[in-house]
Amino acid sequence: MKHIIFGGAFFLTGLLTAQVEITKHGNPALLNGTEITHTVTGSGDSNVELFFKNTGSTDKYWKITRKQLTAIPANWEDYICWGIEGEAGQCYSSSTQNPWTTPDGLTVYDSQFNPISGLPAGESGLAAVHFVTTNCGTANYRYYVHDDGGAFLDSVDVKVVFSCASIGEKEIALGHVFPNPASTELSIDMGQLTNYAVQIFDLTGKLVFTAVDFSNGTINVSSLENGLYSVRIVQNDRLVQTLKVAVNRN
Repeated sequence: MKHIIFGGAFFLTGLLTAQVEITKHGNPALLNGTEITHTVTGSGDSNVELFFKNTGSTDKYWKITRKQLTAIPANWEDYICWGIEGEAGQCYSSSTQNPWTTPDGLTVYDSQFNPISGLPAGESGLAAVHFVTTNCGTANYRYYVHDDGGAFLDSVDVKVVFSCASIGEKEIALGHVFPNPASTELSIDMGQLTNYAVQIFDLTGKLVFTAVDFSNGTINVSSLENGLYSVRIVQNDRLVQTLKVAVNRN
């Protein structure tokens, strides 16, 4: 087993010839060796989409290592969905290990799911880094990109802030979805809550369904592929609750 030792607060930018460009979804500015802030406005699951572009000349079987730089508030969790931009990725469950590395390197598969290459030159890997926050607090994370063999290339820090000031005096009663698994229709019951938005995300963090001004009722999920999804309930730009649902029409 290889052991990787992490030092203090330093970045790896400039130690090796640049082979990766790190950016955030919706912003072309390079993030290599920098820190970004992710503000959370309510309890539940939120994420930051980070792109790692292969600027080298050969395929890369990159992995991502997450290091928690500070103590994590009680009951917080984090996980990573890691794949090639434009293709289905793989989500990896939260881990108490620190640091923790995605078990698989980026791989391109053929139609029979046989591995054929790594991340091609000029293409980007997409890491949707998720944070499941249940109470207010602040935590700092670092995400290293590295070769499958362990050579570190670069990193970016994410500071997650969930301010107590963003929490109302009273929490809205939790709701539920049913049936679960769902086949063609999914019912949402948020108790007394009305006029909220429903957002459904797949495991790669892609938004696959949205409805606004929704009040308890049923939505059609027959167009969704079999798999696991996150259902986010949002009201007045505040995340009220994240629910997990499976779609299965077998």
